[in-house]
Amino acid sequence: TAFVHIVSGPAQARDQFILSTQRLLRALTPAQLVQTVQHAGDAAVQSIISTLSSEKEIACIIHLSVADVQESEEQLTSPATRTVTRSRTTQGEGRFAALSGLIAGVGQRIDWSSFLKKVRIPGRGKAKGRFQEFIDTAGAKIRQFLSDLYDPERKRRAHLLLLAGGAALFLIIWIVVQLSLSSQRNQTKTELAALVQQINADLSTAENRQLAGDVEAANTILERAQERARQVMDSESGLYRTEAIDLINRIKSKRDEMNRVFRDVLPRVMAVLSAKKSDIVAQGLIGLPNGEFVVYDRQDLYRVSLNTVEGGDRLSGEELILDGVDFPRFQSKVFLTTGNSVVEVLNGQTTTMKTEDAAGWVTGADIKTYLRYLYILAPERKQVYKYERLANRYGPPAEYNVNGDLTGALDMTITGPVYILKDASAGDTAKANQREVMKLLRGEKQTFNIRNLPAGALDGTTKIFKSAPGGNFYFLDSEGKRIVVTTNDGDLGDSLYLKQYVLDSEQVGKLKDLYVDEDDSRLYVLDDKKIYAIDLQAH
Repeated sequence: TAFVHIVSGPAQARDQFILSTQRLLRALTPAQLVQTVQHAGDAAVQSIISTLSSEKEIACIIHLSVADVQESEEQLTSPATRTVTRSRTTQGEGRFAALSGLIAGVGQRIDWSSFLKKVRIPGRGKAKGRFQEFIDTAGAKIRQFLSDLYDPERKRRAHLLLLAGGAALFLIIWIVVQLSLSSQRNQTKTELAALVQQINADLSTAENRQLAGDVEAANTILERAQERARQVMDSESGLYRTEAIDLINRIKSKRDEMNRVFRDVLPRVMAVLSAKKSDIVAQGLIGLPNGEFVVYDRQDLYRVSLNTVEGGDRLSGEELILDGVDFPRFQSKVFLTTGNSVVEVLNGQTTTMKTEDAAGWVTGADIKTYLRYLYILAPERKQVYKYERLANRYGPPAEYNVNGDLTGALDMTITGPVYILKDASAGDTAKANQREVMKLLRGEKQTFNIRNLPAGALDGTTKIFKSAPGGNFYFLDSEGKRIVVTTNDGDLGDSLYLKQYVLDSEQVGKLKDLYVDEDDSRLYVLDDKKIYAIDLQAH
């Protein structure tokens, strides 16, 4: 290979050198190269490459730039004091070389001995002399290392030391982070262990309160224990999660035992309504003497006797059934329909009954009978209307409620006094899904309490039932498939919580209605397709 241009003499500051194969001169003359370097400066190579590309020429180019020794400190911190651009050089090697150049360039400009001498040296005498000796040695080592970065023979070793130093720094940071996380994890473990210990103590305390007869306080303690167990379960660390699950199960079992909640009840199937009509969706249940029943869906009536389902007769035209009830004094069944009418079935004959009220029947959500009267619960009017049954019609309605707030009324039962189940959240959104019972006697509100009632026991209930004046109260939770039982309220207006039945079996669907015989010996519940019987004396 022959050299086209030969120069001699020492290189001066800011001199520019372009080394190239001869094909470069096909695209640019020496004069054009001089102009390009003067105008483009450090971007000269890019400008030359653009010209070669436009001329479709290929050349190997090296650009050398001599740095000015008197440049400012800001210029010295540029990526490198010398730029070498090569065609097809790997990007990783170029960046590492630039980083090494930056470290070496800055490092060589610092007088490390002077810098380290500015550090305040504690103590005097021999200790001060030894520290000064250490500073001098450290400064020499740093200068040697930075010098090695430029040395052709020792730069590989210097680069490896630089990489090893970076790896060591990363390892130190990782160890510090892990130690911090470990400390935090140990602290969390200690806190969770304390919670587990508190939960066990709460279980023991609740059991002692139960033995002392303070069931309400025992329930409160169990609620607190369950909240603590949930805190352990929700911990992101995952520690003591198995213990928390076991504790939650123990709390649930203890609460069920204390509150007499029976979950292993297997009700007996008394009648399969879908055998008569496969797509039946039962709505209500009317109990009759001798263990017979009338079941109704939205339009048809079915008679159930000795496990046999009969009928399927349409009640009245296109009207839908809202509620139905037995009327023992007149040996008939009474139904409230969507047509704002009352229909009676007597001896198999269906009759649409009239009222002496010129405005017709009031719109209601529930009907009950007592003696010779028909009662209609009208939640929208916050009233209970009382109709007297005459020979072939009903008299005008009388407003039964005097001073009770029937906002959110859901259902009622009558055994002398009128007991109304209400949705407490209807007037207070803070009591969502909560229930309360109002007692009316001669239309006036009476005192009514349920003692020892577990928190939330009546939540979600939709129906109230009482078979006889001295019988128990039964509350039906349709969605939860629960029946809550409390005693008669007596003269003082205090009922006592007894127990709950929870029908966890998958064969039992959403409960629609319930009925209990007069001696409180057997409970019947209805879902969409079947009637079930539960022996109350067995629990």
